[in-house]
Amino acid sequence: MKDAETLTTILEAEAEAASVVYDRLKLAQESIVSLSGAELADFVRSGPDLTVALETLERDRIRCAERLGAHLFPEGSQQVSTMTVHELVRYLPAPDAAAIAGAANRLRRVVGDIIAVNGQNRLLLERSRRFVEETLRIVTEDHTRTLIDQRM
Repeated sequence: MKDAETLTTILEAEAEAASVVYDRLKLAQESIVSLSGAELADFVRSGPDLTVALETLERDRIRCAERLGAHLFPEGSQQVSTMTVHELVRYLPAPDAAAIAGAANRLRRVVGDIIAVNGQNRLLLERSRRFVEETLRIVTEDHTRTLIDQRM
């Protein structure tokens, strides 16, 4: 089934693109921990480039899954547009189902890793922000002193 092979290919490409995002998030995490602003700025600048590929692949995956569902249920008896990939797999021949399920599971694992690292990075950034705020409060004696001499 050609659509099943296409869906597998798209899922594999999506998992690979998500792996790149994960690797970049781990580098961002290292730059947060090591206080490397330049590396973190590079990550922020590359963010849109990383997500565009994933968004494109996701749209392709949805279209391909809908085509595949339309072939499986030509009379439209199933709600194909709301079916997940794992629901769709139940109706496919075993070899196609195994290939799609394997690629989908890999993507699910990588996305789970991305969510975990994102949470860690969010926490690190929040703690860094609070540290800076508290340091400024201490240095300025509870904001009663200015840090910059404004005399000319």
